[in-house]
Amino acid sequence: MQNPSPVQTATKSSTGLDENIAALLSYVFGWVSGLIFFLIEKDSRLVRFHAMQSILLSAAAFVMSSRTMPTGSKLVSILAWSLIA
Repeated sequence: MQNPSPVQTATKSSTGLDENIAALLSYVFGWVSGLIFFLIEKDSRLVRFHAMQSILLSAAAFVMSSRTMPTGSKLVSILAWSLIA
């Protein structure tokens, strides 16, 4: 006789969203959405982890893109990142 597979129920974060959805949304607008979810989330370690990872990933992408661009393009890169995120 086989055991029935466990049913996973989605847990809610303090934002009112499912944890998985809130974690996904923290990546949508880069460091801005990551910072928002990091500051407003109180309970879910999963959401806070992904929010912090989004902030760090965006910062690393910014540093890498500004390192590989010519000097004149760095100002454009800074302006583009501030407008996008």
